[in-house]
Amino acid sequence: MFKNKENSQLELMYRCFQRDKSQLALSPVINFMKEYIEESAKKFVEDKELASKPIQFIDELIAFKTEIDSVVKDCFKKNVNFERGRDSSFREFMRK
Repeated sequence: MFKNKENSQLELMYRCFQRDKSQLALSPVINFMKEYIEESAKKFVEDKELASKPIQFIDELIAFKTEIDSVVKDCFKKNVNFERGRDSSFREFMRK
């Protein structure tokens, strides 16, 4: 759903799982989002052609970050657990 940008499906899934007050039902979705961010970020690092074009690299990285921010805001209603997952994944990427 993340790869295919199926935001309406992500939002529907969130609305269903958020009814679990323990938030445990959301954990697999958060982990999947984190994996998606980390795998996507890995492509940025491994793309030698893109790395040789710093302005394009930064532009694409900002576009990716904006996309993820939008998903967290619109699909997951700024749920703090999704924000933390997003932030930890981007921090991990930036350390590499």
